[in-house]
Amino acid sequence: MFKKYQHDFSLLWMIAKRDLVTRYNNTYLGFFWTLLQPLFLGGTYYYVFKYISKIEIPNFFIFLLAGLFPWVWLQSGIAQSCGSVIGNTGIVKKVKFNRSILPMATIVQTGVHFLLCFLILVIFMLFNGYFPRLNWVIYIPVLLVQQFLLMLGISFIVSSANVIYRDLDYIITTMLSILFFFTPIGYSIENVPESIEKFVSLNPFTGLIEGWRSIILFNESPVPYLLIPFLFSLLFLLIGYFIYNKIQKDFSELL
Repeated sequence: MFKKYQHDFSLLWMIAKRDLVTRYNNTYLGFFWTLLQPLFLGGTYYYVFKYISKIEIPNFFIFLLAGLFPWVWLQSGIAQSCGSVIGNTGIVKKVKFNRSILPMATIVQTGVHFLLCFLILVIFMLFNGYFPRLNWVIYIPVLLVQQFLLMLGISFIVSSANVIYRDLDYIITTMLSILFFFTPIGYSIENVPESIEKFVSLNPFTGLIEGWRSIILFNESPVPYLLIPFLFSLLFLLIGYFIYNKIQKDFSELL
């Protein structure tokens, strides 16, 4: 059994590494785009929220990046996982392996981007007088695992369903773009209008973003914010794994 898990892990990392290399192949800046894209995005949102929407939050750029970088991982991981099965048609049809690795590899690949962005965030924090604390050693892994599990549950659903309903890729991308504005990334949750307060609070991504900010900015435990994301993770994992297992038997015929 240990050898099986070792083989699965090796295959997972091989696919994730291949996707990383392929993504930046034939580009001049290569892997630097991993850092440049989120920073350009952060700079744009900073200008929009700070100077157009007139958001008044101390150290707003750090506040924004602490929410934006986890969101970019969520958005890119879920959106890309939609095509993780279709994009590997060749090996799905010809090779017998644990196919649940495919959406996992996408989340790992986009997670590598996030970790590099997180390093940039820490550097910005140091220049602004924020210093990592010892409790990061406990809570950062908790947040990483929680976010991974939530993304995995959703990815199981969308990656398998997209094999049957090819429009789902576009639907998910559109929904995530809309959800961005209903997740407190460029604004504080305290400033949410009463009319959408309940929706924003029940949004599982809200708890994750608030959890990241609580430990990064305020050195507080993120655990109180993680109940709703945890419950959604269990729900999506149970439903997602069931759907994925049911559909994956027919992947070869459907692709």
